[in-house]
Amino acid sequence: MAQRPSKAQCRREFSDRLNQALDRLGLPAKGQGRQTQAARLFGVSQKGVRRWLESEGLPAQSDWSRIADAVHVSVQWLFFGLGPMMVSGTKTLTRPTQQTDAMELVIFAVDQVAQQFPQIVPIRAHLITALYRALQKRRT
Repeated sequence: MAQRPSKAQCRREFSDRLNQALDRLGLPAKGQGRQTQAARLFGVSQKGVRRWLESEGLPAQSDWSRIADAVHVSVQWLFFGLGPMMVSGTKTLTRPTQQTDAMELVIFAVDQVAQQFPQIVPIRAHLITALYRALQKRRT
């Protein structure tokens, strides 16, 4: 029978996977603003993120989905190391066609920018609304 991993091992493995996901998003390295940007991305305190990244604690279970969604990975992979890293069924961003409505174009543009600058994810809805309104004004 396999031995159950210790709490410390679970925290360490979660921390490794979270850092891997943050690397993939292009967040700064440790000591260069990673904790601050991750805290904004997740909508939590910098102190909480520091505990996760340093293998000192785990997020509350009620926050798991939100955190995994923010870094575009599956909950099972992030918290348990099970299954594929990427969320099943996640659409690859493709450029909208000429027939695409304005809202789809705005969402596409914001998502493209968010891939390069993950710090905007917490204000994504606001950006989409503002850009859509500006586009509508320009068309009238």
